[in-house]
Amino acid sequence: MKNICIMLRGISYSDSYSEGWHKRTGVDYRKCIDSFYENIVNQLEGNVSIFMVTYESSLTQNIKDEYKPTYCKFKKEIITKGGCQVKGDIIREDILDMCNEVEKHENLNSMKFDDFFVIRFDSFIRDNIKEVNIENEKFNFLCKTESGNKLNEGKITVDDNFFFFPRKYFQSFKAALHNLDTTINGMHDIYESLEKEIGSENIHFMFDGEYAITHERPLLYFSREV
Repeated sequence: MKNICIMLRGISYSDSYSEGWHKRTGVDYRKCIDSFYENIVNQLEGNVSIFMVTYESSLTQNIKDEYKPTYCKFKKEIITKGGCQVKGDIIREDILDMCNEVEKHENLNSMKFDDFFVIRFDSFIRDNIKEVNIENEKFNFLCKTESGNKLNEGKITVDDNFFFFPRKYFQSFKAALHNLDTTINGMHDIYESLEKEIGSENIHFMFDGEYAITHERPLLYFSREV
């Protein structure tokens, strides 16, 4: 039976947080948790372990009780200022934190995870993961995005809210994160960094087409959109 790791990153609960470009404020994982279990966790065949890096809130203990994470870190302050680079650096730091904890857990328990998901915490999963076009032997991005930045013309930018990849790309993913240049589009520029590590032939997009970063994406909504 497979050992599957799900990494949850980002804000889990805040009644006031706003990304500026979106009219609706607030983040609430409670709008998303049922869809997370119904369409992801309960569909997976294997032992699922949840790792998370998020922020302290009035619901911190509820989150621990409901998700029962193997590893959790609750940071104290939500950064509300800064563009793509600041947010990209935070996302990278949080994912690398979880990757390091994954390795500690594996060494301590003499085991290895076979598959990995990296998911934004407040994602409402619309579709059964079994029905999504995932290639199990490749690194899977959700979709390409329209960067809207002339400095990035000719480059592929990607949605950074949902990744899936098998064990063989774990170290390559870590290397890509370390080498990522976040100055233009933050984590949306991870494709180029990863391509240098594993080659474009080993990268798959679950959905065709390009999607506007701030307006739409396949598979998931954010909690404020539910």
